[in-house]
Amino acid sequence: MVWIGLKIVILIALSRLLLNNNKPLLCAGIYTGIISLVRIAFLLLGLITIKLSFGMLCFAVFISSVFTFGLASLYFWLLDRFEDSLFLYQIILIIGLIILAFF
Repeated sequence: MVWIGLKIVILIALSRLLLNNNKPLLCAGIYTGIISLVRIAFLLLGLITIKLSFGMLCFAVFISSVFTFGLASLYFWLLDRFEDSLFLYQIILIIGLIILAFF
């Protein structure tokens, strides 16, 4: 639960940053970087116990980072695109938070 809460806080902070700078790829890159670093830290600390080699685990983190960047890019681009429409902005914000928090 703490991990999901942390993701939601990061996403809300980055959506506020997006309102100031209008650069969705920057926000997606920051989000992906933070999430990837935490995943790598979990691997190095041994909190994820999967019976695979270290190379396979790093490859899995890389693949999940690519998907995370793609979803985050779409999410922040949609937020940037519909910034003027308050109703659509809030709908995209809520649906995106749910999708990205559980991915």
